[in-house]
Amino acid sequence: MADATGTTVWRWDQAEPFGNNPADEDPDDNSVAFDLPLRLPGQRYDQETGLHYNYFRDYDPSLGIYKQSDPTGLADGLNLYAYVAGSPLLFIDPLGLFKYNKPPPKTVPVPPAVEAMVVCLENCLGTQLVITGGAEQQDHSAGSKHYSGQAVDFGFPSNPGIQSRSKEFYCCALRCGFDFGQTEGGRGPHYHLQTVPGLGVPRIPRDACMCKP
Repeated sequence: MADATGTTVWRWDQAEPFGNNPADEDPDDNSVAFDLPLRLPGQRYDQETGLHYNYFRDYDPSLGIYKQSDPTGLADGLNLYAYVAGSPLLFIDPLGLFKYNKPPPKTVPVPPAVEAMVVCLENCLGTQLVITGGAEQQDHSAGSKHYSGQAVDFGFPSNPGIQSRSKEFYCCALRCGFDFGQTEGGRGPHYHLQTVPGLGVPRIPRDACMCKP
């Protein structure tokens, strides 16, 4: 962080991948501390506890884990306290619920209502999902529902195993409130889901073959 003169007044080098190193609040050595509580994506530092507030949970950087169990249950794995499955160099978790493949602005978190639908999708599939396309304002076609936060992508490389479960995936998507979706190849092969129609994305079929009772 720099002031109007370009002098660096705050920096956090993140030398430790789980965010355990303290921020430098006076890098210019002028004896004036600059307080900026931002830490890992979605986190705010609490000076009294030493924890990072992560919306749904509190994160302990000294241990690299959450202090509360995962509110989504076992869908994200057996370790209910793990932060991004122990891979902070690969994933982020801005809300303490699940993983995004890249920090904003590359991958922007979707609205809470859509996040709740993704949690439902994880529970239905019984697996943890990594969101590879959210509400970012770039790298999508003009008029994309990503721009309004009404679309979400799940790339196959970041979600091993889901490509072979397409019928089950779309069945669960329907049950969780995603009415539109398709498999796409742009930005890498992925499942694309929408809550509203747009850009010719088809409605997910409701026949018995696709969505078993």
